[in-house]
Amino acid sequence: IDLREIFKILIESKKLIILTTLIFTMVSIVYSLSQKPEFKSSSLFEIGYYEMPDGTQQLIDEPKVIINDLKLNLIIKNPDNEFNQAVSMLPIQNKLIQFETTSISSKKNEKLLNKFFSYIDNRHASFMKLNSDNNIKDLHNQIDLIESEFELERLNIESEFELERLNITNDISKKSADIPF
Repeated sequence: IDLREIFKILIESKKLIILTTLIFTMVSIVYSLSQKPEFKSSSLFEIGYYEMPDGTQQLIDEPKVIINDLKLNLIIKNPDNEFNQAVSMLPIQNKLIQFETTSISSKKNEKLLNKFFSYIDNRHASFMKLNSDNNIKDLHNQIDLIESEFELERLNIESEFELERLNITNDISKKSADIPF
């Protein structure tokens, strides 16, 4: 391989190289200027939790369940095709969901992400209300059970007391019958 020959060929064809480079540069500039701007938004959502009576923390919902619910209720069942932009929802670890969306407007992305967050927030609020209502109902049932146990114990004590009173009254009657005047 002779390097002088290669340089000589390159120098002779410099016009072709420059022309090819200019053509591809112009085509890429025209292509990039003709593209509509694209905005990509990303956010991270942490799933809430509540404390169990034993002190452990319980997630309100699993990330995969929330993602499936969002896809079904906000994207698939969307009658006005409001969410026709690209959306990605990925569970991260056990308690995070990463949302990514791409569209021609940052406002559109923000609106979509806010819609997702408000849907999840409403879902969690209704779940927590149902959970607290169930806890209140359980506490009322426990209170009623304890009150009924106390009432039963009170009745047992009263019946034992009444029985003892009757026994004493009978004893007094027998003793007073046996006592000579």
